[in-house]
Amino acid sequence: MNAFLSFVPDEAHVVLEGPVQTTLSCEELRATLAHELTHHLLWEQADRELLIADQMLGAMSNHPRAEMSHLETARLFRIYLEVHADRGALAVVEDPLVVISSLIKVETGLTDVQAQSYLRQADEILGQQQVKAQELTHPESYIRARALRLWADGGAEADAEVVRMIEGQLDLGSLSLLGQKRLADLTRRVLLRFLEPEWLRTDALVAHARLFFPELEPGASGDVADMAAEIGGAAPNVSEYLSFVLLDLATVERSLDEAPLAAALRVAQELDVERAFLKTLGTELDLAKPRLKKLQQQAPDILAQAAAAGRPSS
Repeated sequence: MNAFLSFVPDEAHVVLEGPVQTTLSCEELRATLAHELTHHLLWEQADRELLIADQMLGAMSNHPRAEMSHLETARLFRIYLEVHADRGALAVVEDPLVVISSLIKVETGLTDVQAQSYLRQADEILGQQQVKAQELTHPESYIRARALRLWADGGAEADAEVVRMIEGQLDLGSLSLLGQKRLADLTRRVLLRFLEPEWLRTDALVAHARLFFPELEPGASGDVADMAAEIGGAAPNVSEYLSFVLLDLATVERSLDEAPLAAALRVAQELDVERAFLKTLGTELDLAKPRLKKLQQQAPDILAQAAAAGRPSS
């Protein structure tokens, strides 16, 4: 069985495949039609920009040279579309269990569905902190069922939890195009944080930072606590990546001796990635644990002396 919208501007065409009308109850059929008509309403909005985005993502993800970021973006876009359309169905039938049962029946072909039991399974699986949609055997149905229940109970307050279920952590291994933008913004703020002390703004260090962002101008980096929270909620490979960014900065300007290394360590401590940074230092610079411990102890004094010297940009 299947139900889908065949989009025609200014007209609603819903196609039913298989025994949809005989399998679904009257209310379940209303929910299914409302779901598809919500897609139509969405495509008609804002000069059909979302329809264009959907078509572009479809073409990109089906291209032979498509990258993982294109596939991940298309996948997330599709899940969000379905979650949005489910809310349209809920607005019509006003019972999340009816919407869930219609969803399961159409997907599985079953005629007898216990929506409440299915919802309990979804809550149990998706309640785990680190689960995300692509890690499940039947991801979308669980996601959509729980998202419906959360929306019915809490309205817009449920959105943050729905995002967590769908997207999971920021992870280098599965970045969407928007995930790439988030990581780029985070990288920019880390660079700015490192370069906040004026004595670190040498030609070599600023030039190296501009290899990441050519237009970068040293200045305020924003709230450090917000940065630390974002990194803390990301996958461990994000901390590892940022450790290498800091290592790059720490080893560019030889004229400042160990001061850039101490500055990088300070930023790593502020962002709560010190452990990852020290591991990177030990591996990449072949520094033994006693040397790393000594650096940790001496870093405040090294930074104080560098600040007092006030080395200007050359």
